[in-house]
Amino acid sequence: MASSPEKPSLGRETLILLAGRGANLALSMVGLVVYPILLGPKAHGTLQYYLGSFMFLLGLLNGCAAPMLSHFIAIYRVSDPGRQWPFIRQVFRWFFVMLLSIWLVYPFLADRTGFAWIFFGVAVSGTAQLLSSAEYGLGFLGPTTWFPVLVLFMRVVLIGGYAGMMAATSGPSTIDAWAVEWIPILLLVASLPSLAWMILSFRSRSHTWFDKKISALAPCESWFPWHEIKLLGIASLLGQLIYQIFTRTLVPLAGQMEFPREQVGYLGLSIQGFALVIYLASIFSVSAYPWLVSSAEAGEKERFSEIQAESWRMSAFLGGWLVAMILGMTRPLIWVVLGEEYHRDINLMTRLIQIGGIAGGLMLAAEFHLRMLLSLTRMKQYLVALAVGFAFVIPYAAWVIGWGKGIVLFTCILPLGVGGLLVVSHILAPSTPGFFGPASVQWGVLDSRCWPACPQTEAAWPVLG
Repeated sequence: MASSPEKPSLGRETLILLAGRGANLALSMVGLVVYPILLGPKAHGTLQYYLGSFMFLLGLLNGCAAPMLSHFIAIYRVSDPGRQWPFIRQVFRWFFVMLLSIWLVYPFLADRTGFAWIFFGVAVSGTAQLLSSAEYGLGFLGPTTWFPVLVLFMRVVLIGGYAGMMAATSGPSTIDAWAVEWIPILLLVASLPSLAWMILSFRSRSHTWFDKKISALAPCESWFPWHEIKLLGIASLLGQLIYQIFTRTLVPLAGQMEFPREQVGYLGLSIQGFALVIYLASIFSVSAYPWLVSSAEAGEKERFSEIQAESWRMSAFLGGWLVAMILGMTRPLIWVVLGEEYHRDINLMTRLIQIGGIAGGLMLAAEFHLRMLLSLTRMKQYLVALAVGFAFVIPYAAWVIGWGKGIVLFTCILPLGVGGLLVVSHILAPSTPGFFGPASVQWGVLDSRCWPACPQTEAAWPVLG
């Protein structure tokens, strides 16, 4: 590798992540206000339907390739630097095969409007996310933090700007037809700047971290990273299929089931509340993940325990406040901010968003235990936690969907599913420190293969600031 590589600091990178997620939160709040006001209930439901479909397909696509990059780049940073560059090329080949497989969803859609535009938008965003995951695996959190902020900013500007212009020039009656025709296209356009930025970021850093002289000495690569797919990819792919089906499918499924578009929009707000709790509160466990993986690979058990204990305390503290705010502030904010057009449905909106906030708190705790299993490459337990945890809600989901129950009971699929996931993941994960207790992990229950012997050098370990 290069003689003087740039070294990330855990403290500095966590602050970068905190700033980026603060900006993401601000833009999300702007979108939650601007979109409903400018679009109105029906067109806002159309936006949430398309956006929900976009996020679901993106999750299916990158739920496997992106975690593989961040996970194994962190490992090879310590154990096999020459493997990094060939591995990235292999993952990108596999990524494009997975991208083409998204078209398998198309025949099952009752409403196929805008699917092609959404597909290309997912391809652009997925590629940008893949590039950011490579740098994330090395401990650099800036790219993976700020490129979603750029996407959000472009969405607010493009969708909000065009909707405002249409409402001012043609009147509100044209907004519904405009939303169906143009929002899928704007979702694609909003993703293009992030891809350009990530390509530039990756190219500027690749010469430092991915030393091609060392990579040239690596064994001849196969077409796909079969070894890594076996260790992490298959379980990650199946796990993401399960997770996406029980969380991100709810909004597009509600649209396909022909719920009123206004209610689809309210459900979209609920899912955004769910995601907001996880996204902001898990900042500490997310920032620590590359260091957790590297410390597991290097055999630093005590350091692993310290990092994961602190990330859990901070995430739980912030998540608790977020859930409390969602439960207490949703109704007055809707009444004051969104205006009379939404007042007739305020009770329904409040109930759905609060359900999403509660589900977010449950998922935050479940995600912490899943991240423990991922850090230690305990993929069988990870997959079992997802499969068995969400299986608890299958009979309820079948009853709600099959008997055509209302949107409130339909939304309850979310907290019931992640609640089951929390219980099972807590049972299968290593014992974790309590919220107030000292850092301690029962390492005796772990497979000894989690701690392979490997030499430690200054170049093989990120600086922990």
